Amino acid sequence: MKIWCSIILLVAVSAVSAILFSRGENVLGAMASAALILLAVYIVKLIKRADSDLALLVEAIRNNDSTLRLPKNKHYARVGEKLNLISQMLSEIKLKSAEEQRFFSVIIDNIPVGVMAVNTSGRIIMANRACKSMLNMDVIPCIQRIDRFSKSLADKLEAIHSKETETVELPDKTLSLSCSEAMFYHHGHVKLLVITEISADLNRKEQETWNLSVRTLSHEIMNSLAPIISISQTLSDLTDTQLDADSIREGLATISGMSENLLSFSQNYRALTLMPTPQIGRHSMLEMVKEVVEVSSHWHTDNKKVAFNIKISPTTVVNCDRLLTIRALSNIIKNAIEATATAEAPDISISEIKKKGKTSLTISNNGPKISADVAVDIFTPFFTTRKGGQGIGLALSKRIMTAQKGNLYLEPYNTSSQPTTFVFVFNAGPDKSNRL
Repeated sequence: MKIWCSIILLVAVSAVSAILFSRGENVLGAMASAALILLAVYIVKLIKRADSDLALLVEAIRNNDSTLRLPKNKHYARVGEKLNLISQMLSEIKLKSAEEQRFFSVIIDNIPVGVMAVNTSGRIIMANRACKSMLNMDVIPCIQRIDRFSKSLADKLEAIHSKETETVELPDKTLSLSCSEAMFYHHGHVKLLVITEISADLNRKEQETWNLSVRTLSHEIMNSLAPIISISQTLSDLTDTQLDADSIREGLATISGMSENLLSFSQNYRALTLMPTPQIGRHSMLEMVKEVVEVSSHWHTDNKKVAFNIKISPTTVVNCDRLLTIRALSNIIKNAIEATATAEAPDISISEIKKKGKTSLTISNNGPKISADVAVDIFTPFFTTRKGGQGIGLALSKRIMTAQKGNLYLEPYNTSSQPTTFVFVFNAGPDKSNRL
C-alpha cells in the first residue's frame, strides 16, 4: 500500500469513526477507531523506515560510499526507487569529481614548473613533482621543513603576497616565485605559489654569449696572426748574405714563437665553440678522478707537493661523457693546486655525495677564499683574476656539465673555516616515473 494511500485512508477512517460515534453506533465507532489506530501505527512505521533508509543514504554520502543500494520495499517502492536514484546520481557526481581531480593532479604533476599551495598556518596542501625536485625533497609537509633546505627561500615563501614576484638565489640554481591568493571552503585562505627555475635559461644565454664572443675573438686573431706567421717564417729561412743581423733573426724567431702560441690559443677557443655532443655513458667516478690526480704533479708550484684526500667508493658510477668530464675535473683540480700555492700544507679533498637520487662530487682546497664580488663572475667566459690567465677553464667546465644536463657551482661559505669547494652535480639519468 502506498504511503499516500495510507494517509488518505487514515483521514477517511477518522471521518467514519467520528460519524459513527455521533450517531450513537458505539460498537462500529469503536471498531473504526481500532482500525484508525492500526493504520496510524502502520504509517508511523513506514515513516520511520523511510527515515532510517534516508539516514543510511546520508551516512553513505558522508563516508564516500558509492555502493549503497536500498531494498525496494513493497510498501513504499517508489520512495525506495527515488532514494536509490538519488544515491546513484550522487555516486556519479563523486566519481566524475574524483576523475576530474585525478586528471587535474596528473596535469599539475607533469608540468615543468613548481606549483605549491600553502594555507595560513604554513601547511603545504599540495606540491607537485617539479616543486619537490627543485627543493630536493620527497615530501614537503610545511614551510618550516623548507627552512632546513634554504632559510631565504622559506622566508620569501612566507612573506610573498598576491601578484608579487620574488627571486631567490640558491647555491646551484636561481628560483623565481610568483603568488596568487584565494579563499576556499575547507582550506580557508590559500596562497598558490608558482616556482620557476631560471638557471637553465641563464645557462643557455650564457652559452650563446660565450659562443658569439669566442667566434668573434677567434676570427679576428686568426686573420691577424696568419700573415704574421707566414712572413716571420719566410724571413727566418733567409741566408746570412740576405739577412746579416742576428738580432733581427732572434727577434723574428721570438715573433714566430709568440705568434704560434697565439694561434694555438685561438684554435683552442675555436675548438670550444665546436664541442661535440656529449656521449653519455656509465663511468667510474673514482677512475676519472685518479686519472686527473696522477698527472697533477705537472701542475705543482713552488716545489710544494699537494696532499690529495680522496673519498670516493670504487662502485660509484655516474652518467657523463668521460673525456669531457675529465677535462672539466682537470680544470678545477688545476685551479685548486694553483690556489693552494700560498698554503703551508697544500691540501685538496675530493669526495662524493649521494642525495635524493643524485650523485655529486666536491673538490675542496685550503687556499684563500674567493671573495663575493669575484664569485659572481667566476663562470663568466674570459673573466680571470690571475695574471696571464685566459679566463676559460671554469667557464668551459661549467659548460661541459651543463651540456651533460648536470651542474657545476661554487659552494657558499657558511663558516670562516670552510674551504673553497666546487660541486659537480651529475645527471641522475632518465626519469622512470609515470608520465602522461
